[in-house]
Amino acid sequence: MPPREAVDERLEVVVSESPIAVRRRRLTPTPYTEYNPPFSDSKRLRRSLTGDMTTTAEWVQRCWQLHFGVSLSVLMFGYFANQPASKYIPIDPTLLVGQECERAFLNVLSSSLEDPFATVCCNAVNIHGICNKTTLPLGSRLSRFPEAWLIPLFPLILRWCVNRWNNTIQNNHTMVRRLVLYITMMLIRGVILYRGMNQMENYFHSTDASCWYQEYLREDQATCYGRSFDFSDHVVLYMAQILPICLAETLECLQQPPTLPPRRILSTQTMTLLTSMNGGINPDEETPPKKKCPSVRPLSVVIVFGTLYLYLITLWGSYRTTAYFHTGPEVFMGFAVSLLLQWPLYRLQCSEQPFLRYVQDWFFGK
Repeated sequence: MPPREAVDERLEVVVSESPIAVRRRRLTPTPYTEYNPPFSDSKRLRRSLTGDMTTTAEWVQRCWQLHFGVSLSVLMFGYFANQPASKYIPIDPTLLVGQECERAFLNVLSSSLEDPFATVCCNAVNIHGICNKTTLPLGSRLSRFPEAWLIPLFPLILRWCVNRWNNTIQNNHTMVRRLVLYITMMLIRGVILYRGMNQMENYFHSTDASCWYQEYLREDQATCYGRSFDFSDHVVLYMAQILPICLAETLECLQQPPTLPPRRILSTQTMTLLTSMNGGINPDEETPPKKKCPSVRPLSVVIVFGTLYLYLITLWGSYRTTAYFHTGPEVFMGFAVSLLLQWPLYRLQCSEQPFLRYVQDWFFGK
């Protein structure tokens, strides 16, 4: 029989090489200091919100992907809320006999006035659903001029104001180029995607059609207004102009946050006076150095919260448009039309293709 010490040594070897020990060793997380891969040379480096260097592929593209996913999800929720399908248009409330209405809506997809939910009368009792007039600040101004043109530019306007306050010219050239780019997108949305497509809809719309609700329409509404296919103009406005422009400029602000003005150099007389008042000790020499740590830029925080609030009121407007005023095909057709503007902007800011790098740096470079 072998001695007890030899048996203990063999047991230790067996235990150390057991599958459980090997599995535990493999599942042990590797410390961050042991795995620190360098950034790829093919990815453009930018300065993030905390001052660290990150790549656009890691979070800028994810923000755009989140933008597309959330936008489509809100439209899908509105589509399922609009079941069975309905499409309401505003009508003159005085035309509904026997009802005292402040506002009135009519479902153009109904076959007659006797159908359920063919009309909706909004009064002091009925204040829910389509009659709900509760809106957040700026929520009712997003589709009006000039708010629809100025609100998406608020990150760029804030950056320009900070540069003027600091008396610096940081990124002024690229800011002007992006401003021209954004205004061009707004003009394309307003002239081509709005007026041009409305003219196409009017061309294919039959003027000799008859409908059961013609007598309830207002004088400024066309014949059988709302019955023909009408892609959602509000969805195009929200998804092609307001959200993508604001998102692109917000991401650019997080990558290149505005810098504070440099510390002023005090004159010799002022420094001598401060030294004498401090007991002969130079405050700059005796002040211990502060520990370096990532700092969040205040302007970046303001822009981020402003962008999140803009998303809140815009997506709420998109949901109401989908749930009450347009059919599913009209809404998703409007979203597809908006991709003509927001998809090129996404590719311009996030693409790593060599042929787009020059254009990318021209608009978003330093």
